[in-house]
Amino acid sequence: MTEHLLRGSEATTLLNPAASERVIYNRESKKVEIAILGSRSSVDGAKETLDEFRQKAMPMVVGVVQAGYGVQMDDDQLAVIYLNHWAGNKETARRENGQYIVH
Repeated sequence: MTEHLLRGSEATTLLNPAASERVIYNRESKKVEIAILGSRSSVDGAKETLDEFRQKAMPMVVGVVQAGYGVQMDDDQLAVIYLNHWAGNKETARRENGQYIVH
């Protein structure tokens, strides 16, 4: 079961206009999942986008979630997932617990 933490304009275009993000809380894994929907099809491209997101947008997203929900978040409570729009939103890669998992 998931719960949306950020919706609409709060969760879109944090990276660039070609990508959009969705931030949800997964109650089963007890993690905040940030799904990035983009058009890069390679694993290297997905990792590059995930790294860019972590550098540029992650601090803002974490700040909004922490302020809005009164919680502190560490890296082990986050999963950042790249979904390839052109492949039917298939998960290409994710960064979780400090490492990449590729599909």
